[in-house]
Amino acid sequence: MRTNYPFNRLFIFVLFLFLHQGIQAQISTVVFNEKETPLAFANVLLLKASDTSLVKGTITEKDGLFRIDDVNDGTYLLEISMIGFQTYRSTVFEVKNKNRSRNWGTW
Repeated sequence: MRTNYPFNRLFIFVLFLFLHQGIQAQISTVVFNEKETPLAFANVLLLKASDTSLVKGTITEKDGLFRIDDVNDGTYLLEISMIGFQTYRSTVFEVKNKNRSRNWGTW
């Protein structure tokens, strides 16, 4: 068995979706590996940008999809990790009422 740690990378599908209902949003996307295979059960953390404290956390489903509901307006980071892969940390992003979607590309 060959392990490429720490050279494996998580790839983040191109769209974080911010769906607003009132003042709270939903963040969702799909996590892939370098072979474009969805990664099941990766850890996903939503962190406050100012001090990286944990706001919410979840794991990806079998198809690599995750969803974080009831996100208040604010400035955040997203951290995704899985054993055998480098940890992905997004750039700082802001969730606010007029901000419905954002294209992150892949990493």
